Amino acid sequence: MATSTLRIRGEQPLAAVEPFELPDASAALAGGKPKKRRGRRKMVFWHEPTQSWGANGRHPDGARWRRYGFVTEGDADAWVFQTLAPKDELGRLATELPAPILRDVAHALSIRTQKGLARYDEGLFTRLIKEDIARNPLGQKKTFREVVEAWLSSKEGKKARTVRDAKDCTALAVKMLGEKLVALIVKTDIEKVLGRFKGYRRRNIHVRLREVFKYCQENRYIGTAPEDNPCYGIQKTKITRSLPNPVTFEDARRLFALAVQTEDSLGCTAWVAFRMFLALRDSEALKLTYDQKDGINASRGFAHLNRNVAKLRERTVYLDAAQCPDPELRAFIPSNLRRIMADLPRLEAGMLAPSRRNIDRFKAYARHCGIVWGRNGLRAGFATHHFALFKDAKAASKIMGHLPADGGVDVFYKHYYRFADYEAGKAYFDIGRKGLKKAASVFAPPVTYLEFVSKKGRPI
Repeated sequence: MATSTLRIRGEQPLAAVEPFELPDASAALAGGKPKKRRGRRKMVFWHEPTQSWGANGRHPDGARWRRYGFVTEGDADAWVFQTLAPKDELGRLATELPAPILRDVAHALSIRTQKGLARYDEGLFTRLIKEDIARNPLGQKKTFREVVEAWLSSKEGKKARTVRDAKDCTALAVKMLGEKLVALIVKTDIEKVLGRFKGYRRRNIHVRLREVFKYCQENRYIGTAPEDNPCYGIQKTKITRSLPNPVTFEDARRLFALAVQTEDSLGCTAWVAFRMFLALRDSEALKLTYDQKDGINASRGFAHLNRNVAKLRERTVYLDAAQCPDPELRAFIPSNLRRIMADLPRLEAGMLAPSRRNIDRFKAYARHCGIVWGRNGLRAGFATHHFALFKDAKAASKIMGHLPADGGVDVFYKHYYRFADYEAGKAYFDIGRKGLKKAASVFAPPVTYLEFVSKKGRPI
Protein backbone atom coordinates (compact mmCIF):
# COMPACT_ATOMS: atom_id res chain seq x y z
CA MET A 1 0.00 0.00 0.00
CA ALA A 2 1.34 3.52 -0.89
CA THR A 3 2.26 5.98 1.85
CA SER A 4 0.83 9.57 2.08
CA THR A 5 2.31 12.92 3.20
CA LEU A 6 0.38 15.93 4.69
CA ARG A 7 1.50 19.62 4.70
CA ILE A 8 -0.33 22.06 7.04
CA ARG A 9 0.24 25.89 6.76
CA GLY A 10 3.95 25.78 6.00
CA GLU A 11 4.86 23.14 8.62
CA GLN A 12 7.41 20.45 7.80
CA PRO A 13 5.90 17.34 6.31
CA LEU A 14 4.92 14.63 8.80
CA ALA A 15 6.69 11.32 8.92
CA ALA A 16 5.54 8.70 6.51
CA VAL A 17 2.64 6.65 7.80
CA GLU A 18 3.32 2.93 8.07
CA PRO A 19 1.18 0.83 5.80
CA PHE A 20 -1.72 -1.00 7.38
CA GLU A 21 -4.45 -3.37 6.35
CA LEU A 22 -8.15 -3.17 6.95
CA PRO A 23 -9.56 -5.68 9.40
CA ASP A 24 -11.00 -8.86 8.02
CA ALA A 25 -14.71 -8.27 7.39
CA SER A 26 -15.62 -11.92 7.83
CA ALA A 27 -14.04 -11.94 11.28
CA ALA A 28 -15.90 -8.78 12.26
CA LEU A 29 -19.20 -10.21 11.11
CA ALA A 30 -18.52 -13.36 13.12
CA GLY A 31 -18.14 -11.21 16.22
CA GLY A 32 -14.46 -12.10 16.79
CA LYS A 33 -11.29 -10.07 16.60
CA PRO A 34 -8.85 -10.77 13.82
CA LYS A 35 -5.88 -12.87 14.96
CA LYS A 36 -2.79 -10.78 15.39
CA ARG A 37 0.09 -12.11 13.36
CA ARG A 38 3.18 -12.79 15.41
CA GLY A 39 6.37 -11.42 14.02
CA ARG A 40 9.50 -13.46 13.57
CA ARG A 41 11.44 -13.77 16.80
CA LYS A 42 14.71 -11.88 16.82
CA MET A 43 17.83 -13.78 17.83
CA VAL A 44 19.55 -10.66 19.30
CA PHE A 45 17.68 -7.67 20.75
CA TRP A 46 18.04 -4.75 23.17
CA HIS A 47 16.40 -5.45 26.52
CA GLU A 48 15.14 -2.17 27.94
CA PRO A 49 14.41 -3.23 31.56
CA THR A 50 17.95 -4.43 32.17
CA GLN A 51 19.61 -1.95 29.82
CA SER A 52 21.58 -4.78 28.21
CA TRP A 53 21.58 -6.92 25.14
CA GLY A 54 19.49 -10.09 25.13
CA ALA A 55 19.52 -13.20 22.95
CA ASN A 56 17.26 -16.13 22.09
CA GLY A 57 19.23 -19.39 21.95
CA ARG A 58 18.59 -23.12 22.19
CA HIS A 59 19.08 -25.17 25.35
CA PRO A 60 20.99 -28.50 25.04
CA ASP A 61 17.78 -30.42 25.79
CA GLY A 62 16.05 -28.68 22.87
CA ALA A 63 14.05 -26.08 24.84
CA ARG A 64 14.18 -22.34 24.11
CA TRP A 65 16.78 -20.43 26.08
CA ARG A 66 16.70 -16.63 26.61
CA ARG A 67 19.43 -14.69 28.39
CA TYR A 68 20.06 -11.01 29.19
CA GLY A 69 23.01 -9.03 30.44
CA PHE A 70 25.32 -9.04 27.41
CA VAL A 71 27.42 -5.88 27.15
CA THR A 72 27.64 -5.74 23.38
CA GLU A 73 25.56 -7.03 20.52
CA GLY A 74 28.50 -9.15 19.39
CA ASP A 75 28.63 -11.00 22.70
CA ALA A 76 24.95 -11.85 22.44
CA ASP A 77 25.33 -13.00 18.84
CA ALA A 78 28.31 -15.22 19.75
CA TRP A 79 26.32 -16.84 22.54
CA VAL A 80 23.44 -17.59 20.16
CA PHE A 81 25.85 -19.21 17.70
CA GLN A 82 27.31 -21.32 20.50
CA THR A 83 23.89 -22.64 21.57
CA LEU A 84 22.98 -23.52 17.98
CA ALA A 85 26.19 -25.53 17.49
CA PRO A 86 24.57 -28.82 18.70
CA LYS A 87 21.84 -28.31 16.12
CA ASP A 88 24.46 -27.91 13.39
CA GLU A 89 26.24 -30.98 14.78
CA LEU A 90 22.99 -32.92 14.48
CA GLY A 91 22.83 -31.94 10.83
CA ARG A 92 26.35 -33.19 10.24
CA LEU A 93 25.66 -36.45 12.10
CA ALA A 94 22.54 -37.00 10.02
CA THR A 95 24.65 -37.06 6.83
CA GLU A 96 26.90 -39.74 8.34
CA LEU A 97 24.15 -42.01 9.68
CA PRO A 98 23.87 -45.50 8.15
CA ALA A 99 21.12 -45.94 5.60
CA PRO A 100 18.88 -48.13 7.85
CA ILE A 101 18.85 -45.46 10.60
CA LEU A 102 18.14 -42.68 8.09
CA ARG A 103 15.19 -44.67 6.78
CA ASP A 104 13.88 -45.15 10.32
CA VAL A 105 14.13 -41.40 11.04
CA ALA A 106 12.44 -40.52 7.74
CA HIS A 107 9.68 -43.01 8.47
CA ALA A 108 9.14 -41.51 11.95
CA LEU A 109 8.97 -37.99 10.52
CA SER A 110 6.47 -39.08 7.87
CA ILE A 111 4.25 -40.64 10.54
CA ARG A 112 4.40 -37.40 12.55
CA THR A 113 3.41 -35.38 9.50
CA GLN A 114 0.57 -37.70 8.51
CA LYS A 115 -0.90 -38.05 12.00
CA GLY A 116 -0.49 -34.40 12.92
CA LEU A 117 1.47 -35.12 16.08
CA ALA A 118 3.17 -32.38 18.08
CA ARG A 119 6.62 -31.27 16.98
CA TYR A 120 9.51 -32.94 18.76
CA ASP A 121 12.33 -30.79 20.06
CA GLU A 122 15.76 -31.12 18.53
CA GLY A 123 17.18 -32.32 21.83
CA LEU A 124 14.82 -35.31 21.90
CA PHE A 125 15.78 -36.34 18.37
CA THR A 126 19.45 -35.90 19.19
CA ARG A 127 19.18 -38.12 22.26
CA LEU A 128 17.24 -40.86 20.48
CA ILE A 129 19.61 -40.96 17.53
CA LYS A 130 22.71 -40.97 19.72
CA GLU A 131 21.27 -43.79 21.82
CA ASP A 132 20.52 -45.78 18.68
CA ILE A 133 24.02 -45.21 17.34
CA ALA A 134 25.53 -46.31 20.66
CA ARG A 135 23.33 -49.41 20.73
CA ASN A 136 23.76 -50.32 17.06
CA PRO A 137 26.80 -48.49 15.60
CA LEU A 138 26.49 -49.90 12.06
CA GLY A 139 22.70 -49.69 11.96
CA GLN A 140 22.42 -53.28 10.67
CA LYS A 141 19.31 -55.32 11.42
CA LYS A 142 21.08 -58.48 12.62
CA THR A 143 19.05 -61.15 14.35
CA PHE A 144 20.52 -63.31 17.10
CA ARG A 145 20.33 -66.40 14.88
CA GLU A 146 22.37 -64.71 12.14
CA VAL A 147 24.97 -63.53 14.65
CA VAL A 148 25.36 -67.02 16.17
CA GLU A 149 25.81 -68.57 12.72
CA ALA A 150 28.49 -66.00 11.88
CA TRP A 151 30.17 -66.62 15.25
CA LEU A 152 30.21 -70.39 14.69
CA SER A 153 31.65 -69.96 11.19
CA SER A 154 34.49 -67.91 12.70
CA LYS A 155 35.49 -71.01 14.71
CA GLU A 156 36.30 -73.14 11.66
CA GLY A 157 39.96 -73.43 12.66
CA LYS A 158 39.06 -74.72 16.14
CA LYS A 159 38.68 -78.31 17.27
CA ALA A 160 35.57 -80.07 15.98
CA ARG A 161 34.58 -80.77 19.56
CA THR A 162 34.84 -77.07 20.46
CA VAL A 163 32.52 -76.11 17.62
CA ARG A 164 30.08 -78.87 18.54
CA ASP A 165 29.98 -77.82 22.20
CA ALA A 166 29.56 -74.15 21.24
CA LYS A 167 26.61 -75.01 19.00
CA ASP A 168 25.06 -77.14 21.72
CA CYS A 169 25.44 -74.43 24.39
CA THR A 170 23.74 -71.78 22.23
CA ALA A 171 20.93 -74.00 20.92
CA LEU A 172 18.29 -72.98 23.48
CA ALA A 173 19.20 -69.28 23.25
CA VAL A 174 18.79 -69.43 19.47
CA LYS A 175 15.44 -71.14 19.91
CA MET A 176 14.19 -68.46 22.35
CA LEU A 177 15.85 -65.34 20.90
CA GLY A 178 16.66 -66.36 17.35
CA GLU A 179 14.41 -63.87 15.53
CA LYS A 180 15.04 -60.97 17.91
CA LEU A 181 17.39 -58.19 16.82
CA VAL A 182 20.68 -58.54 18.64
CA ALA A 183 20.71 -54.81 19.46
CA LEU A 184 17.40 -55.20 21.33
CA ILE A 185 18.40 -58.15 23.53
CA VAL A 186 18.71 -57.13 27.18
CA LYS A 187 19.89 -58.68 30.42
CA THR A 188 16.50 -60.14 31.35
CA ASP A 189 16.41 -62.12 28.08
CA ILE A 190 19.72 -63.81 28.93
CA GLU A 191 18.58 -64.50 32.49
CA LYS A 192 15.47 -66.30 31.16
CA VAL A 193 17.70 -68.59 29.11
CA LEU A 194 20.11 -69.27 31.98
CA GLY A 195 17.23 -69.78 34.42
CA ARG A 196 16.55 -73.19 32.92
CA PHE A 197 19.95 -74.57 33.92
CA LYS A 198 22.18 -74.86 36.95
CA GLY A 199 25.66 -76.00 37.86
CA TYR A 200 28.24 -76.67 35.18
CA ARG A 201 25.66 -76.51 32.40
CA ARG A 202 24.58 -72.98 33.36
CA ARG A 203 28.21 -71.87 33.64
CA ASN A 204 29.13 -73.25 30.21
CA ILE A 205 26.13 -71.63 28.50
CA HIS A 206 26.85 -68.32 30.23
CA VAL A 207 30.46 -68.40 28.97
CA ARG A 208 29.37 -69.12 25.40
CA LEU A 209 26.76 -66.36 25.36
CA ARG A 210 29.36 -63.88 26.61
CA GLU A 211 31.57 -64.93 23.70
CA VAL A 212 28.72 -64.36 21.23
CA PHE A 213 28.04 -60.81 22.42
CA LYS A 214 31.76 -60.03 22.62
CA TYR A 215 31.91 -61.05 18.97
CA CYS A 216 29.02 -58.64 18.32
CA GLN A 217 30.91 -55.82 20.03
CA GLU A 218 34.08 -56.54 18.05
CA ASN A 219 32.09 -56.35 14.80
CA ARG A 220 30.11 -53.28 15.99
CA TYR A 221 26.72 -54.96 15.88
CA ILE A 222 26.17 -53.56 19.39
CA GLY A 223 27.90 -50.86 21.43
CA THR A 224 31.42 -51.42 22.71
CA ALA A 225 30.78 -50.23 26.27
CA PRO A 226 30.82 -53.03 28.90
CA GLU A 227 27.20 -52.39 29.85
CA ASP A 228 26.14 -52.78 26.19
CA ASN A 229 26.79 -56.52 26.52
CA PRO A 230 23.51 -58.13 27.73
CA CYS A 231 25.54 -60.53 29.90
CA TYR A 232 27.02 -57.60 31.84
CA GLY A 233 26.10 -57.79 35.52
CA ILE A 234 24.87 -61.41 35.50
CA GLN A 235 26.43 -63.27 38.41
CA LYS A 236 28.74 -66.15 37.58
CA THR A 237 27.57 -69.61 38.57
CA LYS A 238 29.13 -70.89 41.77
CA ILE A 239 30.46 -74.40 41.30
CA THR A 240 30.89 -76.60 44.34
CA ARG A 241 33.64 -79.04 43.43
CA SER A 242 33.13 -82.45 44.97
CA LEU A 243 35.82 -85.02 45.66
CA PRO A 244 36.21 -88.00 43.29
CA ASN A 245 33.83 -90.84 43.99
CA PRO A 246 35.67 -94.00 42.86
CA VAL A 247 33.89 -97.27 42.30
CA THR A 248 34.72 -99.90 44.90
CA PHE A 249 36.38 -103.20 44.03
CA GLU A 250 33.21 -105.19 44.78
CA ASP A 251 31.03 -102.98 42.57
CA ALA A 252 33.67 -102.99 39.81
CA ARG A 253 33.76 -106.80 39.77
CA ARG A 254 29.96 -107.09 39.70
CA LEU A 255 29.67 -104.40 37.02
CA PHE A 256 32.14 -106.17 34.77
CA ALA A 257 30.31 -109.48 35.33
CA LEU A 258 27.03 -107.84 34.22
CA ALA A 259 28.75 -106.44 31.12
CA VAL A 260 30.00 -109.92 30.13
CA GLN A 261 26.62 -111.54 30.79
CA THR A 262 24.80 -108.99 28.58
CA GLU A 263 27.49 -108.76 25.87
CA ASP A 264 25.38 -110.48 23.23
CA SER A 265 22.42 -108.12 23.67
CA LEU A 266 24.05 -104.84 24.81
CA GLY A 267 27.74 -105.07 23.82
CA CYS A 268 29.10 -102.99 26.72
CA THR A 269 32.07 -105.16 27.80
CA ALA A 270 34.82 -103.31 25.92
CA TRP A 271 33.29 -99.93 26.82
CA VAL A 272 33.33 -100.84 30.54
CA ALA A 273 36.80 -102.45 30.41
CA PHE A 274 38.53 -99.44 28.83
CA ARG A 275 37.09 -97.10 31.42
CA MET A 276 38.05 -99.42 34.29
CA PHE A 277 41.58 -100.39 33.21
CA LEU A 278 42.79 -97.51 31.00
CA ALA A 279 41.31 -94.64 33.03
CA LEU A 280 39.24 -93.17 30.20
CA ARG A 281 36.86 -90.36 31.04
CA ASP A 282 33.17 -90.95 30.34
CA SER A 283 33.19 -88.42 27.48
CA GLU A 284 36.37 -89.91 25.98
CA ALA A 285 34.98 -93.46 26.01
CA LEU A 286 31.88 -92.27 24.12
CA LYS A 287 33.98 -90.82 21.26
CA LEU A 288 36.85 -93.29 20.97
CA THR A 289 36.82 -95.45 17.81
CA TYR A 290 38.63 -98.51 16.49
CA ASP A 291 41.31 -97.20 14.15
CA GLN A 292 44.84 -98.21 13.20
CA LYS A 293 46.23 -94.71 13.86
CA ASP A 294 43.82 -92.45 15.80
CA GLY A 295 41.92 -94.86 17.98
CA ILE A 296 42.11 -98.43 19.31
CA ASN A 297 44.65 -100.63 17.57
CA ALA A 298 44.12 -104.01 19.22
CA SER A 299 46.76 -105.82 17.11
CA ARG A 300 49.52 -103.43 18.21
CA GLY A 301 48.18 -103.00 21.71
CA PHE A 302 47.55 -99.26 22.08
CA ALA A 303 44.79 -96.65 21.90
CA HIS A 304 45.55 -93.12 20.71
CA LEU A 305 43.25 -90.32 21.86
CA ASN A 306 43.50 -87.45 19.39
CA ARG A 307 42.46 -83.81 19.90
CA ASN A 308 38.83 -84.54 19.07
CA VAL A 309 38.59 -87.31 21.68
CA ALA A 310 40.83 -86.27 24.57
CA LYS A 311 39.40 -83.71 26.94
CA LEU A 312 42.58 -81.77 27.76
CA ARG A 313 45.33 -83.04 25.45
CA GLU A 314 45.94 -85.97 23.13
CA ARG A 315 47.70 -88.98 24.57
CA THR A 316 48.41 -92.64 23.94
CA VAL A 317 47.46 -95.41 26.39
CA TYR A 318 48.75 -98.98 26.07
CA LEU A 319 46.95 -102.29 26.36
CA ASP A 320 50.18 -104.24 25.95
CA ALA A 321 53.13 -103.34 28.19
CA ALA A 322 55.61 -104.67 25.60
CA GLN A 323 54.52 -101.99 23.12
CA CYS A 324 55.10 -99.08 25.52
CA PRO A 325 58.18 -97.01 24.49
CA ASP A 326 58.85 -95.93 28.09
CA PRO A 327 60.65 -98.82 29.86
CA GLU A 328 60.01 -97.32 33.30
CA LEU A 329 56.25 -97.32 32.67
CA ARG A 330 55.92 -100.90 31.39
CA ALA A 331 55.77 -102.47 34.87
CA PHE A 332 52.76 -100.33 35.77
CA ILE A 333 50.55 -101.14 32.77
CA PRO A 334 47.77 -103.66 33.66
CA SER A 335 47.84 -106.86 31.61
CA ASN A 336 44.24 -107.98 32.12
CA LEU A 337 42.84 -105.64 29.44
CA ARG A 338 44.97 -107.40 26.81
CA ARG A 339 43.37 -110.73 27.75
CA ILE A 340 39.87 -109.21 27.72
CA MET A 341 40.35 -107.78 24.21
CA ALA A 342 41.66 -111.16 23.01
CA ASP A 343 38.40 -112.86 24.11
CA LEU A 344 36.21 -110.26 22.42
CA PRO A 345 35.59 -110.24 18.65
CA ARG A 346 38.29 -108.10 17.04
CA LEU A 347 37.05 -104.92 15.41
CA GLU A 348 38.88 -102.74 12.91
CA ALA A 349 36.39 -99.86 12.71
CA GLY A 350 33.42 -98.41 14.51
CA MET A 351 32.79 -96.89 17.92
CA LEU A 352 34.05 -98.33 21.19
CA ALA A 353 30.79 -97.47 22.96
CA PRO A 354 27.55 -99.14 21.92
CA SER A 355 24.46 -97.16 21.04
CA ARG A 356 23.17 -94.65 23.54
CA ARG A 357 20.04 -96.71 23.98
CA ASN A 358 22.04 -99.80 24.99
CA ILE A 359 24.15 -97.75 27.39
CA ASP A 360 21.04 -96.43 29.12
CA ARG A 361 19.65 -99.97 29.37
CA PHE A 362 22.90 -101.27 30.84
CA LYS A 363 23.03 -98.48 33.43
CA ALA A 364 19.40 -99.10 34.41
CA TYR A 365 20.06 -102.84 34.77
CA ALA A 366 23.17 -102.18 36.89
CA ARG A 367 21.24 -99.83 39.18
CA HIS A 368 18.52 -102.46 39.53
CA CYS A 369 21.22 -104.93 40.67
CA GLY A 370 22.47 -102.47 43.31
CA ILE A 371 25.61 -101.26 41.52
CA VAL A 372 26.14 -97.50 41.76
CA TRP A 373 29.02 -95.34 40.54
CA GLY A 374 29.34 -91.60 40.05
CA ARG A 375 30.51 -89.40 37.19
CA ASN A 376 33.92 -90.62 35.99
CA GLY A 377 33.70 -93.14 38.83
CA LEU A 378 35.44 -95.90 36.84
CA ARG A 379 38.36 -93.60 35.99
CA ALA A 380 38.63 -92.67 39.68
CA GLY A 381 38.43 -96.39 40.53
CA PHE A 382 41.46 -97.04 38.30
CA ALA A 383 43.43 -94.25 39.99
CA THR A 384 42.52 -95.45 43.48
CA HIS A 385 43.37 -99.12 42.99
CA HIS A 386 46.44 -98.50 40.81
CA PHE A 387 47.92 -96.27 43.51
CA ALA A 388 46.97 -98.81 46.19
CA LEU A 389 48.70 -101.61 44.26
CA PHE A 390 51.89 -99.93 42.96
CA LYS A 391 52.27 -96.96 45.35
CA ASP A 392 53.62 -94.88 42.46
CA ALA A 393 51.66 -91.71 41.86
CA LYS A 394 53.96 -90.56 39.05
CA ALA A 395 53.30 -93.66 36.91
CA ALA A 396 49.54 -93.51 37.52
CA SER A 397 49.43 -89.82 36.62
CA LYS A 398 51.22 -90.55 33.31
CA ILE A 399 48.70 -93.23 32.38
CA MET A 400 45.78 -90.94 33.24
CA GLY A 401 47.27 -88.02 31.30
CA HIS A 402 47.90 -85.72 34.25
CA LEU A 403 50.53 -83.00 34.04
CA PRO A 404 52.07 -80.89 36.81
CA ALA A 405 49.76 -78.06 35.72
CA ASP A 406 46.79 -80.34 36.48
CA GLY A 407 48.06 -81.18 39.95
CA GLY A 408 50.29 -84.08 38.94
CA VAL A 409 51.07 -86.50 41.75
CA ASP A 410 49.46 -84.20 44.30
CA VAL A 411 46.04 -85.35 43.07
CA PHE A 412 46.77 -88.91 44.18
CA TYR A 413 48.12 -87.95 47.59
CA LYS A 414 45.13 -85.67 48.11
CA HIS A 415 42.23 -87.74 46.79
CA TYR A 416 43.04 -91.41 46.08
CA TYR A 417 45.33 -92.69 48.82
CA ARG A 418 42.65 -93.54 51.41
CA PHE A 419 39.99 -95.42 49.41
CA ALA A 420 41.66 -98.82 48.90
CA ASP A 421 44.45 -101.02 50.22
CA TYR A 422 46.97 -103.29 48.51
CA GLU A 423 44.71 -106.38 48.51
CA ALA A 424 41.85 -104.45 46.94
CA GLY A 425 44.19 -103.04 44.28
CA LYS A 426 45.52 -106.51 43.42
CA ALA A 427 42.02 -107.96 43.18
CA TYR A 428 40.86 -105.03 41.02
CA PHE A 429 43.43 -105.68 38.30
CA ASP A 430 42.82 -109.44 38.44
CA ILE A 431 39.33 -108.87 37.00
CA GLY A 432 39.19 -110.56 33.61
CA ARG A 433 42.73 -111.98 33.82
CA LYS A 434 41.43 -115.57 33.63
CA GLY A 435 39.00 -114.88 30.81
CA LEU A 436 35.50 -113.56 30.39
CA LYS A 437 33.71 -116.74 31.47
CA LYS A 438 35.47 -116.71 34.82
CA ALA A 439 34.71 -113.00 35.24
CA ALA A 440 31.00 -113.54 34.53
CA SER A 441 30.68 -116.37 37.06
CA VAL A 442 31.64 -114.22 40.07
CA PHE A 443 28.24 -112.51 40.30
CA ALA A 444 24.71 -113.79 39.85
CA PRO A 445 22.25 -110.87 39.46
CA PRO A 446 18.91 -111.03 41.31
CA VAL A 447 17.09 -111.12 37.96
CA THR A 448 18.33 -111.93 34.49
CA TYR A 449 18.43 -109.24 31.85
CA LEU A 450 15.52 -110.90 30.03
CA GLU A 451 13.41 -110.77 33.19
CA PHE A 452 14.44 -107.17 33.78
CA VAL A 453 13.42 -106.13 30.26
CA SER A 454 10.13 -107.99 30.48
CA LYS A 455 9.38 -106.37 33.80
CA LYS A 456 10.04 -102.92 32.37
CA GLY A 457 7.95 -103.68 29.30
CA ARG A 458 10.70 -102.77 26.86
CA PRO A 459 11.67 -104.80 23.78
CA ILE A 460 15.09 -106.44 23.75
